[in-house]
Amino acid sequence: MLLRHPALADDELAATARSVVGSLASVTMSGPGTVELQPLGITKATGLALAARHLGLTPSDTIAFGDMPNDIPMFDWAAHGVAMANAHPELKAVADEVTSSNEDDGIALVLERLLG
Repeated sequence: MLLRHPALADDELAATARSVVGSLASVTMSGPGTVELQPLGITKATGLALAARHLGLTPSDTIAFGDMPNDIPMFDWAAHGVAMANAHPELKAVADEVTSSNEDDGIALVLERLLG
């Protein structure tokens, strides 16, 4: 479920949602002006782990890119987490590195460096 509010800032909306749902759901920011509610235990990390397992890969085989706090579990799971230059400060704080923005081909820069 996605939440939006015409007057609350992103962090304030997320905090308000957390205070209302308590332990009934996970609350994260998924984009500017958007807060996401998910069933407990369902995150981008669970999706990435499922895809990796299907391909015969492990966390040590993965790199994850992101820009919002809903990417934090994915960064925790993957071997290497790369935040975009315009990423939310919460994500930058847990990233292994920060690359250029999407507009400046940040993902391509990292992949070219790593894959040579």
